[in-house]
Amino acid sequence: MTLAAINAIAAASIATVCGVASIAAVDGQAFPAGGTPPTFVSATLDALGSVSTGDLVILALVYPAGGPVAAPSGWTRFAEDTDSHTYYRALYWSHYSGSNAAVNSTNFPYGLGYLTTIVYAGSLSVLQVGAYGSSAGGTSTTVAPALTNPTGGSSALVAYWSCRDNGNTVTSAESMTQRLQNTSPPAFFAVAWFEQGGVQTGTRTFNSQVGSGFVDVAILLEIG
Repeated sequence: MTLAAINAIAAASIATVCGVASIAAVDGQAFPAGGTPPTFVSATLDALGSVSTGDLVILALVYPAGGPVAAPSGWTRFAEDTDSHTYYRALYWSHYSGSNAAVNSTNFPYGLGYLTTIVYAGSLSVLQVGAYGSSAGGTSTTVAPALTNPTGGSSALVAYWSCRDNGNTVTSAESMTQRLQNTSPPAFFAVAWFEQGGVQTGTRTFNSQVGSGFVDVAILLEIG
């Protein structure tokens, strides 16, 4: 067999995974273009919404204190950030079980901030987590840095956005589906969840109306 023939076979193997066309391989892994993204169940402010045993629950915490909140029993903290105004943000995940610590202000103290949850059906995982992106007060856009690898065909790109301005609203420049936004916030923060299923790459930009002196923050993650 000629070298050209060997290279042609190798290229065909990379271009197709289990009979499904795929985008270019990254770090030796090909990402299928087909597949069914995770099933969204609920997104809820200050509580846990509709959920079944084994579902993936992601919880976001934001409050104006600047100190870490340790993960309670049955939960894992996988991202956190404290910005220049000492506003603390953290993300946690859990597979729902009656034995896990309950979603409340005792286990996740947030004071004048917010606790939000987003739930996906089945025993899924957080596959990738990006860095927090932020914008200073008075600007109109916040860019969440891209994930290291593209998301898979049967994954979802999920974005969490928050701002220390409870009169703020936000939209996705890339038309991500908005799953939650607090439209009548009683506290100091505005928060929102977005998602986009299937293969996704690049940054995501969020347009908002943040007031002078406040900070918008956004982060991307892949679940699947």
